[in-house]
Amino acid sequence: MDGEGLFVNNQYPYNAQRTQPDSTTQADSLYPPPTQTYQNPAPYGTRGPGGGYNPYGDLPTVQSPMAPQPPYRTVLPPLRDNGAGAALASLLLSLVSLVVSVVPVCGIIALLPALMGLIFGAMGLKSRRRTMATLGILLSAFAIALALTIVA
Repeated sequence: MDGEGLFVNNQYPYNAQRTQPDSTTQADSLYPPPTQTYQNPAPYGTRGPGGGYNPYGDLPTVQSPMAPQPPYRTVLPPLRDNGAGAALASLLLSLVSLVVSVVPVCGIIALLPALMGLIFGAMGLKSRRRTMATLGILLSAFAIALALTIVA
């Protein structure tokens, strides 16, 4: 090694004695000197009129009055009546089976809606429409009895 400096990766010379960069660079000639002076704006969060702290500079610090809020009301979910549909189905199926059981040829066909009316009526007894379910059970039992007497 001679006094020229070290070579990094055998390509770029490195001289440990030179601490100041070259003052003659091409970057100096890229930008012209400024033509006017620049004034710094007021810093963020200056004191506003009246001496109070105003984070928004010169904007007023007056707030609009709040509108009165309505009172909080809890909304309850609607009550579910799980057996109401079953009670209605029981009554309708028992009426269908009662009408079909009177016809002499179709009497045996009335057994299927009557049995379904009995099942739905038993499910509807747990609902608020207990009377409708009870009426469906009674009419289904009557339709079954009527269909069996006509067929037999």
